[in-house]
Amino acid sequence: MPGNSYYSDHQTIYVPVTVSECLYYQIPTPVELSSFTASLSAESYVKLTWVTQSETNMTGYYILRGTSDDLNSAQMVSPLIPATNTSSMQTYEFTDSEVYEDGVYYYWLEARETATSSFHGPVSIAFSSTSTTPATIPLQTALNKIYPNPFNPFACIPFSIGKDAGPTPVSIQIYNARGQIVYSDDLGVKNPGNYKDYVWDGKDMQGRDCGTGMYMVRMIAGKTSFTQKVVMIK
Repeated sequence: MPGNSYYSDHQTIYVPVTVSECLYYQIPTPVELSSFTASLSAESYVKLTWVTQSETNMTGYYILRGTSDDLNSAQMVSPLIPATNTSSMQTYEFTDSEVYEDGVYYYWLEARETATSSFHGPVSIAFSSTSTTPATIPLQTALNKIYPNPFNPFACIPFSIGKDAGPTPVSIQIYNARGQIVYSDDLGVKNPGNYKDYVWDGKDMQGRDCGTGMYMVRMIAGKTSFTQKVVMIK
């Protein structure tokens, strides 16, 4: 133990041996990331936002985009976004204005140090080219066509709240082929409008991957519910 003295016995000679205090140093983490999210802007561009709690010896960040959840197939879509390298919370944003085709897109954040990189994500978002037209308030509340279908593992679940419905509480429930609920999400109160960026990641309420097969998606809007069949393939 530090500070204690020990003696070794060799015939009749005792030699004092003292263990000095040990000092331990913790290497600072280059970046402490608290969130990384994707959303659609008012102009129907994809906005990536990330928040760091501290940064040390960081060069900066890159955003990568792909059409699957495989990082190896993703492409870099941003220039280097310089890091602030402070110990206080920092918020960064990057807008991807070069997404044109409908589908689900996946984004990664590359945190670049001097000699190495770490990757965070992916986060996913559903994009529809029709969202670039002026926004209109739908006449009826509806669960719109889910895509892709079949899906693996992400499915976009678009829905609408009709103009006469007013602010409406909305929730999404997923049932397996045996009628058992595997996923539920309370989306809160939604105003009349079209909602196109809700994505189910194919996991149950415990975060486990759901298996291949048929599922029923149920949207509950106020006192009305809508269902639609989807199929997961792997």
